[in-house]
Amino acid sequence: MKKCLLFSIFLAVTGFIHAQSSESDLGKYELGVRFTGFDDFNVFFKKQRTQDKFIRHRFAIGSFSLNSNSDNKRGQLAYAFGFEKRRSIRSGTKFMTGPEFSFNFQYNSTTVNSTTRRSTSFIPSFGWLFGVMIEPTERLTIGLELIPSIDLVYVTSNYTDDSYNAFMGLNSNATALSFMYKI
Repeated sequence: MKKCLLFSIFLAVTGFIHAQSSESDLGKYELGVRFTGFDDFNVFFKKQRTQDKFIRHRFAIGSFSLNSNSDNKRGQLAYAFGFEKRRSIRSGTKFMTGPEFSFNFQYNSTTVNSTTRRSTSFIPSFGWLFGVMIEPTERLTIGLELIPSIDLVYVTSNYTDDSYNAFMGLNSNATALSFMYKI
C-alpha cells in the first residue's frame, strides 16, 4: 500500500513538473525510480550538466519497522550522489559510466526479557556505475545498471564492542532496473 501511495505521489509530481516545463527544457532533468528487487526501490533525480554528463541523486528508504506488541524498531535510510557520463552505442542506446558515493544509516532496537539491545550502522561507500540505457520514446528512458562498490561498515551497539568491516565487490543489491522520465 505504501509503495502504491509513493508511486502515485511520484506520478503527480512528475505530471505537475511536466506541465511547467517547455520543449526547450526537455531533458535537462530526469526523475525516476530504480528497482533492485521486488521489494526495494530508490527514487532518482538527475540534472544535466552538458550534452552527455549528468549529476545523479539517489534516495532510498530501505525500511522502517515498528511492532505494536513489543519495543522492536528498525530503520534504514540511504543517499547516493554521483556523476554519470553517457556514450552512444547506437541510435537510442547509450552506455553509462561514472563514480557514485553513497551513505547508508541503519538502526535496530530489540527488547528481549526487559533488556533493550540497540545497534547503529554507518556505511559509506564508493562505487562505479556501469550501465546501458535505451530510449523508447523522447521522454522515457529504461536502464540496467551495475554498481560494484567498496563499502566500509561501522557498527556501534550497547551490547557488544564497536566493529569495523570492509566489503568490496558485486552483490545483488547493486544490480538494478531503472525507469527515468525527462522533464
